[in-house]
Amino acid sequence: MQKISKIRIIKTDIILSLGSACRTAHHLRKNHLRSLSSPLDWMVSGDLDIIYDLFCNDFKDFFLNYEVVKHSQKSNKVDEPIHVKDTKYNILSIHHFFTNEDLKIQSKRVNEQSIYRWNKIKQKLFLAKNITFIHCGQFELEKMKKFLIKISLLLKINRGGGIIKSIIL
Repeated sequence: MQKISKIRIIKTDIILSLGSACRTAHHLRKNHLRSLSSPLDWMVSGDLDIIYDLFCNDFKDFFLNYEVVKHSQKSNKVDEPIHVKDTKYNILSIHHFFTNEDLKIQSKRVNEQSIYRWNKIKQKLFLAKNITFIHCGQFELEKMKKFLIKISLLLKINRGGGIIKSIIL
């Protein structure tokens, strides 16, 4: 016999991944909830203050300062992924950089793609009344509360009576 759990319906205009690991974007996609690609999808991050700073500066300097953390040891293929860390924001990318292309070119591409994705998301966030952030990991309750308040002020959500929620996977 299968155990059936009660599913709570959440009213939201937009669901956005805050990253923290690949699992967040994976589960959003698997459950048909990933309508937009976030710059933080598939990134390993976890500091809400850094995420807020990135939102405020529109990802303008995201992955422009970086270091290679780990080359793949699996094979001798020239297109193996490498782990690259944004040294300013301490965010790790394990899926966006490869051994077969110049790191500066890849860094610029990741940066431009992140800015493009954020601008699309930001337009939708400013129009949304109900926003849900989904993330994987552990955050202190007080830090999450402060983050949601700052985001609410940044996006002027409370003025329209909207709600911002956070769900932890």
